[in-house]
Amino acid sequence: MSVAPPILLAEAAPAETRGLESVVCELCGADDTRLLFHARDTLLGGAERYRIVQCRRCGLAYLNPRPTRLAMAEHYPADYFNELGGGGVAASSVRRVFKGVLTRLTGGIAPKVERLAPGRLLDVGCGDGRYLAFFRDLGWEAHGTDPSPVAVERARTRGLNVALPGELAEAAYPERHFDLVILRYTIENMHHPLATLQEVRRVLKDDGAVFVSAPSISSPVARVFRHYCAYVEAPRHLYFFSPATLPALLTRAGFRVVELARVAWPSLVRDVVNRLTAGRYRQFLARRWVSRAVWLAGVPPSLLLAYVGLNRGNLEVIAEKDRGER
Repeated sequence: MSVAPPILLAEAAPAETRGLESVVCELCGADDTRLLFHARDTLLGGAERYRIVQCRRCGLAYLNPRPTRLAMAEHYPADYFNELGGGGVAASSVRRVFKGVLTRLTGGIAPKVERLAPGRLLDVGCGDGRYLAFFRDLGWEAHGTDPSPVAVERARTRGLNVALPGELAEAAYPERHFDLVILRYTIENMHHPLATLQEVRRVLKDDGAVFVSAPSISSPVARVFRHYCAYVEAPRHLYFFSPATLPALLTRAGFRVVELARVAWPSLVRDVVNRLTAGRYRQFLARRWVSRAVWLAGVPPSLLLAYVGLNRGNLEVIAEKDRGER
């Protein structure tokens, strides 16, 4: 094993004292990166600048160094999950209609998953359980996991079957137990997404499916706004995928990609405001109704840019077990 130059060792010690850890590429294991840009925490503020790097060998982008799993709790404010609170049945119905229309406009493939025949479902990183409840109401036997105690408590108040707060492996589900596993905008937050996907493969039935959605780093709009774009959310987002690296990670975990969609990112106005306010978007537009109004205002221009190929900022993947490899 080669010895790191003294300058690298000198940089590692201060990072460790700040609760940071340096890592190699999760996808290929290499330690050969180039700097894409620096990012600041636009949610909590602070002077810390985080390095977003890209592996020179496989192209995966990630935060390095990054907060350790133990230190990550410091980067979630006490009211972080406030916006997860749901409304009544009528409000949920309105949301579902709006979500269905928007999904079709943005080019998402989630409706294909939602039309599957009900079985046993696992939502990894289920948050407050809103999406999980949607599947339960469709007739699924719905289960969920989430590392946040606040999120788990709120999901359970919905009457959902959610494991104790923690990572997926800690739930110790039986092998080949689920017909469908969902990782919806959560894989980018995980310290070890490959290990999580391997555990997903273990608990998934041989004829089951996995649905993964994540922000993309590859769209031109995302490249322009960089850390002011909602997809970054440093340091809570640890990985930044592309149409090449997300399928590659699934393949390495033992899956075969059935379908990949590049979906419109409907937050353009939010990103513009965040850029103009130098990352103080939430301070200027803290009220929920204002934030939602800004998001809605961004939908038309976001869709327009998507249709000309400039704003495909989300990735959605449907995959199944690659039984030919294992």
